[in-house]
Amino acid sequence: MKNAISSEFIKLRRSWALILAAAAAFLPPAVEFTRSVSGHSDRPEWLAFLSSRQELAVSGMIIMVMLLAAWIFTMEYQHGTAGALFITGVKRIEIFTAKMVALSAVITGLLILSAASQLLFGALAVGKPLPAPVFWQFVSVTAWYVFSYIMLAAVVVLPAVLTKRFVLTAVITLGYYILIFPFHTKNAYVCPFMTPTIVAAKLYGSTNYIFAFSYDNLTTGVLPAGAALACLAAAALAAGAVIYRKSDAVR
Repeated sequence: MKNAISSEFIKLRRSWALILAAAAAFLPPAVEFTRSVSGHSDRPEWLAFLSSRQELAVSGMIIMVMLLAAWIFTMEYQHGTAGALFITGVKRIEIFTAKMVALSAVITGLLILSAASQLLFGALAVGKPLPAPVFWQFVSVTAWYVFSYIMLAAVVVLPAVLTKRFVLTAVITLGYYILIFPFHTKNAYVCPFMTPTIVAAKLYGSTNYIFAFSYDNLTTGVLPAGAALACLAAAALAAGAVIYRKSDAVR
């Protein structure tokens, strides 16, 4: 198992996926900082900087998670090396598990990078120490994002192992996200990809987290939303593991 996990990181290191993902994690706070200093209003407060106008950060993170999950589980088919992978003697369930471990580690690292970027550019924009209550809100949101986006990545695994194609998986997941997005303010669970954002807005108590949506009419919280995402991820992973065990090297 250790060798299988190491192999996944080696394959990722040789691709542009991590560089693009890192840019998607680091740059949105920089854009928000630029907007805050280029305006004519006073310097923002910490809570406002962290919990307002996060459209770019939210969209970038969702798309990044989708594409990373699709890439990690289809890269052998894209490169034509699936046949070599399946004759190495490593059990397919170990390969599947190694991919999920690598994906979870990468998502965690990118969210930590995003959090560091928020703190860096927030300090430059606000010019004041971060208050302790806001800091703990920030830590709670970051921890929630790590958990929830790993769960969402597990959901993307199912179409990836079904189709064995990166582009088709991206079309399916992004298509669903785009088509269902308008309804996510009516029901917290109709669009799972927006569930992390809804809960983050509630943790901050923000009425302007994205597009001035307040989510006041939604009653979900960390526990019910986390349980729903965990159940969805467990079902997707179970089905994905069964399919992956029976998969072949045909693209």
